[in-house]
Amino acid sequence: MKNLIILLIFLFPAILLSQNFNYKGKGALINAVNGNIVEDVNRTYWTIKNDTIKQYLNKKRTKLFETNILGISENDDWKIKWTLKTVNEKKGEFHLIKQGIDKFTEKSYKTVYYLFREE
Repeated sequence: MKNLIILLIFLFPAILLSQNFNYKGKGALINAVNGNIVEDVNRTYWTIKNDTIKQYLNKKRTKLFETNILGISENDDWKIKWTLKTVNEKKGEFHLIKQGIDKFTEKSYKTVYYLFREE
């Protein structure tokens, strides 16, 4: 019995992280390269599984727009960091934060997506 409880303690986080969570975005706050802050009112649809972030154009999640990975990624011009922060677990509110910096000019931007978990 004791071994079973210990096994469940270690397996529960792994099972939770491997699940597919669907989120609906209710706008985004964008701090552009020039420092202006813009509020985006478009609906966005997201699926986050393990460390993979997928953004879709429709609610049924059949039209994939973009795929990214939580953490830091780089290409020739940009260094981009994605993070997911819990705002209110009970209400299913999260912030998905995208921060980017231009490697040559060192100008940066930050986008905060306001996400709500769909059941």
